[in-house]
Parts: sequence; C-alpha cells; structure tokens
Amino acid sequence: MTRVKLIAASCFTAMLGVLTLNVAAQDFNSNERTYLTFSNTVELPGVSLPAGTYLFKLADSQSNRHIVQVFSQDEKDIKATILAVPAERLEATGENVVTFRETAEGGTPAVQYWYYPGDRIGHEFVYPKEQAAKIAA
Repeated sequence: MTRVKLIAASCFTAMLGVLTLNVAAQDFNSNERTYLTFSNTVELPGVSLPAGTYLFKLADSQSNRHIVQVFSQDEKDIKATILAVPAERLEATGENVVTFRETAEGGTPAVQYWYYPGDRIGHEFVYPKEQAAKIAA
C-alpha cells in the first residue's frame, strides 16, 4: 500500500512541476508590448491614427488574450481599445508582422493583422460594418 502512495505522490509532483513550467512560459511576454511606427495615416477599428509611433500591447485580461490597446508613444494617451480575434499563421518569425487590408487606390491603409515576434497566433482586427464599407469603397 505504501508503494502505491509513493508512486501516486511522485506522479503528482511531476505533474505539478510540468504545470508550473507551462504557467511560467505563458507569462513571458504576456502583454506583447510593441512600438509600431507608421509613415502615413492608418485605420484601426473605430479610429484613424496619423503618422507616428504608437505602443501596441495586450490589455491585462485573464479571460481574453486578444484585447489590444493602442497608446501614444509616450503612453500618456490611449488611442484605441480593440477586441480582436485570434489569427493563426503557418510560421512564426522573429519580427513584428503587420499586414493591411486591401483598400481602394488612394484609400487609407487599414491594419488587418498584427503578429508578435515568435508567435504563430496573432490578432485580426475586425472593423465595424460602416467603417469596413468605407475602407472597401
């Protein structure tokens, strides 16, 4: 009977160690803090950002890892809080990747995806119906 208890305790301890490592790995780069510089005005859901540098980071939320906050470069003004949806890419890269939606010639570029360096799962920005129609026109 004591041997069974010893084996059970060993399994429990090993499993606890694995869970602890997994939690630590998830906390690394948890807010995906990134400075992005745009040379022209860009669209994000609900807001247009003039050319400049902005801080993109994930909101401190335990329930949703796709709430993106956009701040001014000095972090004094919040420009947008955006509920994004998960977007998976085939291969992670070591750099930030931002892609834009297709827009009409002369239209303001609209950010569609943002991927943090090393992550395969990124953030897709979903636009309100009116703004999406304006971007597509």
